[in-house]
Amino acid sequence: MGRRRSRLALAMDLKPKAFALFERLSRVTRRSPLHLGFFPDIRPYPDRFVQVYQNDRYRMRLASPPYADVLPALAIDNWDVKLPSFAEADETIIRRFVGIFQDAIVPGHTLTPVDADSLAQLALDESRLANWNFAYPAPIFVNRRVVDGLGIVLPPYPHYGHLLLDVLMPIAHALRLGAGEGRKLTIITKAHRIPLINAFVSGLRKLGHTVEVMELTPFDHAVVPELLLARSLCRNVERAYGLHESLPYLRSIFEAAYGPVSVSPSPLVYFSRGHSRLRRLLNEDELRHGLIERGFTVFEAGWGNHPQQIATFTQASVLVGVHGAGLANVAWMQPGAHLVEIFPSTFRKTTGLHWAAEHDLGYDFFLASPEGAMQSFSIDCAAFFARLDAIVTRSHLRP
Repeated sequence: MGRRRSRLALAMDLKPKAFALFERLSRVTRRSPLHLGFFPDIRPYPDRFVQVYQNDRYRMRLASPPYADVLPALAIDNWDVKLPSFAEADETIIRRFVGIFQDAIVPGHTLTPVDADSLAQLALDESRLANWNFAYPAPIFVNRRVVDGLGIVLPPYPHYGHLLLDVLMPIAHALRLGAGEGRKLTIITKAHRIPLINAFVSGLRKLGHTVEVMELTPFDHAVVPELLLARSLCRNVERAYGLHESLPYLRSIFEAAYGPVSVSPSPLVYFSRGHSRLRRLLNEDELRHGLIERGFTVFEAGWGNHPQQIATFTQASVLVGVHGAGLANVAWMQPGAHLVEIFPSTFRKTTGLHWAAEHDLGYDFFLASPEGAMQSFSIDCAAFFARLDAIVTRSHLRP
């Protein structure tokens, strides 16, 4: 929504000005950040680990044929988010880390782990200032809660893709490596959680883990003697995911939480954004009609139908969808399946290609019209169907 903001909108944005003010105030004394509940610094992990389970560099499959050929086309009008301060400059390398850190603080209003010594936010190979979204003040100093057991922070990201693959997947990966073996796990999160977090906790318990949940209010902070830090990160934020080997364990967590799930077999699936406020497909009814004529099932995702999302994507052989968070579900698809991603012509990201490559999926993308108000756009259905028919025929997947 913040793309291509006008100069007036940027000038009227008070967040950078408020951040600059509180950043100056946070330098008054060493403990000022804790007194203000404002932690502007982001720094690499200090060397205070009880144990490190993984610390390596992983070359993503995006860098290998056949995926590398499509990258130049996705580089045009590309909106990938970059981390200039990230230590690894190669955008095809993912840094993966799992370890148990000593002495952290977790402020309740942001749920970003902070080093209790330096009072800087803990980050993997990054050194920079935060922004207002990840560092803003709150009166947390007086409400101190001490974590018993191994602390695990689960921020309630409203973005499904980031929550599933950048938060929950690394934790599942760490537990698969044995990081929580024989220990009580204390999940640090907020009240009124996204259902996906509740399912994750339920699944861990059913798999035999001892799990306690600590809900922080915006006026609390948690003192964490031992914190599980599990992270995969790339200089290109769209490519942070690199833990495909732990997908079966993540799947087992959700299967334990949900139990048996039945959906109609649907090898051809159109994943609709429904009534999303942003990036709406203006002539979606026309697209839907043509897809249904070709044997496609239309599926809409929400926080309440996650079991059906897993089952539907697992069965899909060809998936069509507009770029968005819900396409993170391609992680559930089987190797050899195919993703067809739709973009407006003035906006592209490599996220979907990266997810597809990590799971050995075929990948194509189609450019529709330029973006209009609220990032809305329309699609040339005749041209799209000609392209799609060729893909389905080539894949021998037409019913």
